[in-house]
Amino acid sequence: MRLVCWRAALLALSIVSALTAAERAHAHNLELGLAGVSGGDDHADPAALVRFTSDAQVFVQGLLYGADFGPVSTRTGLISFGLTAPVKGMERLRIYSGLTLMDEYVSIYSGERTRSDNTTQPKVSEHNYNLGALLGVRAPIYVKSRFSANLGWESHLFLAGSAGLFLVLGVKQSWSLAAGMTL
Repeated sequence: MRLVCWRAALLALSIVSALTAAERAHAHNLELGLAGVSGGDDHADPAALVRFTSDAQVFVQGLLYGADFGPVSTRTGLISFGLTAPVKGMERLRIYSGLTLMDEYVSIYSGERTRSDNTTQPKVSEHNYNLGALLGVRAPIYVKSRFSANLGWESHLFLAGSAGLFLVLGVKQSWSLAAGMTL
């Protein structure tokens, strides 16, 4: 999963780099933060957030989170890129829209396991990939010189497998607090 996440991050950064080649003289913003990501259930998993935004209002971001439930482990990476724009009449609020690539890794047991009848049970794991849309909003809570902090909410929408024919969507919502600086 790490290799896939790194490849997706490098792809997204190269896209942003290509889109902002004409904007090299302008400032860019790099943010790090914490987020909570909910997959439609009643709790949010803690996540790490990295976001890069150019003056051309192009952004790329990554969310990485996971959980361990006894013998079951999950790791999910969301790599997003797109455009941002101010909300008309509320210039401090910004809306985000774009695409999200999800890589979800699920494993049961970390290796072979001995059952109660002395037979072995092999490790079971799978990768799930999906491409979806991102919609979100951000509000600055602190802006001073080169430093800033903001609160955000995002919804990552994915077609839910073959149920996508019936317009069934899978949703990953995130709430974030990020701090950054202008480069």
